[in-house]
Amino acid sequence: MGKNKFTVTKDVNIVLNGEPYILEAGDTIMIWDDRLAGGVADHNVPSDFDEAELEVGTEVEHEHTDDDDVAKEIAMDHMAETGEVGEDDKIHSDYYKLLDKMEKELEG
Repeated sequence: MGKNKFTVTKDVNIVLNGEPYILEAGDTIMIWDDRLAGGVADHNVPSDFDEAELEVGTEVEHEHTDDDDVAKEIAMDHMAETGEVGEDDKIHSDYYKLLDKMEKELEG
C-alpha cells in the first residue's frame, strides 16, 4: 500500500525535513511507502509535487500498471527527474505535456 494513515496517540517530537515538529495526540498523519526503490523520487512524497500535474502523470503511467500507487510513483520519478521546485515549493514538470505533444506529432 503506497499511503498509510495513522492517528497519533500521544504527543511526540519529530524532525521533519530538518525542522523540529510536534505531533499532538489526535493528529492524523499520512506516510508514503516507497514501493519502487531506486527511483529519482525516492526521497519525495506525493505532496512534494504539483497536484494536478501528478494526477495527469499518474493516469498516463497506468499504461504500465493497474496499481494506483505504482503509477503515481513512476510519475513522481519522471517529474522529479525533469522538474523544478516552484515558488509554491512544489515540483513542477512539463514532462507529461511534452510527452503528449510528442505523441500527437508522431500520430501525424
